[in-house]
Amino acid sequence: MIAQIAYTYVPVGGSILYLVGNAFFVKAMGGPWLLSHFVGILALGVIFLAHDSLPSLTTYWIGNGVLVAVLIADEWGPRRREHRPEDDVV
Repeated sequence: MIAQIAYTYVPVGGSILYLVGNAFFVKAMGGPWLLSHFVGILALGVIFLAHDSLPSLTTYWIGNGVLVAVLIADEWGPRRREHRPEDDVV
């Protein structure tokens, strides 16, 4: 039981900590709060609460999938569309 909780704390808790820290960093740099980060935190929280019914490997896969989805949403989101470096090429 304790090992199962520890296997959940590491991937899911670390991912939640990363998304919270990244959201605060973006806000501190003058950016907006990013909806994708909060949706990712919520999804990882649900995975964390459901860790008893999921195998450890499934928890890792879903947690990494949520991080990839947040990355894609952040890259293709409206904040990135406003100014892209390739638009500056003359």
